[in-house]
Amino acid sequence: IMKRAQNKITYIMSPHMTVLGCEGCCANGAGSSTDSKLVAKFCANSSAQLLILTKGADGAIVRTPSQQLEVRAVAAEPLQDTVGAGDTFLAALCAEFLKEHDMEASIKIANKASAIAVQNYGCYTLTPNDINSL
Repeated sequence: IMKRAQNKITYIMSPHMTVLGCEGCCANGAGSSTDSKLVAKFCANSSAQLLILTKGADGAIVRTPSQQLEVRAVAAEPLQDTVGAGDTFLAALCAEFLKEHDMEASIKIANKASAIAVQNYGCYTLTPNDINSL
């Protein structure tokens, strides 16, 4: 299920994973109490064993029942267009995690992939060279 909440939060929920995207709504910086409360709220309302909060240029937070970790964003210069950044993030995350089974490393790859996407106009599709550079 994919929904767009009133406060600019896009989220995808399944029985096993929840991914939140809230670029622009968590401007307090990575790890702020606002972010932590948001993650806690969605975890409380979700049966998912994995919750990922993407925060655009502020990185991502990953939460499981046993841990929470913050992963820094990758600088995207020049920033051209954020259309498709979340799709690129999720595709790269899934592909990398299925290959390596390491969530933190997969988030880092997904952040790199998104950074490449936002440096281009429109809904950019990563090229084979882009993927090899990850």
